[in-house]
Order: sequence, then C-alpha cells, then structure tokens
Amino acid sequence: MKNCPKCNTLMGDNVNICPNCGYEISEEENKRIKLEQQENEYRQQQQEFKEFVEERANKRLIYSAIAFLSAVAAVGGAFILSAVMNNTAGFAISIIIGFVIQIVVIILGVVTGAYRCPYCDTILFKNFGRHCANCGNKLY
Repeated sequence: MKNCPKCNTLMGDNVNICPNCGYEISEEENKRIKLEQQENEYRQQQQEFKEFVEERANKRLIYSAIAFLSAVAAVGGAFILSAVMNNTAGFAISIIIGFVIQIVVIILGVVTGAYRCPYCDTILFKNFGRHCANCGNKLY
C-alpha cells in the first residue's frame, strides 16, 4: 500500500492513478515511494533490534545484581549463623544456600535470554565483556 503524493489517499501498490484526486503517479515516483517504504521498514527493524539489545543488556544487569547480592547475603548470613550456632555448620549451610541461589539466578538468566548474545544467541559466560566472544558484536 502507498499514499498518493498529492492528497495522501491510501491506495494499492499497482495503482498508478489516484482514485480520489485523479493524480497520475509516474514510474519514477513509484520507485521513489517503494524505496522510501523500504527505508522506513529498515529503520523500524533497526530500532526494534536496538531495543531488543538494550532489553537484554538490562536483563543481564538485573540478573548480575541479584547474583552479586545473593553472594553478599550468603557471606553475611554465614557469619551470622556461625556466630549464633557457635560452629562452622551454619557457615557452610549459608554458603551452600547462597551458591544454590546464584546457580538458579544464572540458569534463569540463560533461559530468559539475559546471558545470551542478541546477535548469535550463544551463551555469554566465556569472556563476558562488552563484546560477544563468539561473533564479536558489541553487546552494549
């Protein structure tokens, strides 16, 4: 579908005369209109992909923060439990619970796509930096 350059009426791609105002669209105008439509579609796809990349980067940040906070809480809880229980069993239990929470957070991150490259969809645990280790594209 395209719009008439004169009255902006929506009409079919194969129609060369506007049914509303009678304006005749030349072949050059048809080519220009199709090129503009393709450019607009490309820009829209690029914008959607950019938003997708940003969404994955935000998810990575959130999951990483949760994993870090669970580690801090596990260490803090370990010291508190070891002081309360007066033995090392509380320390070990707290560390194990924190480790399990971190593993669950990482698995959830992989499943939801937070720890996956938006370009090649590989898991980002190897060389987790600003660029994907597999395809080399910039992640954020």
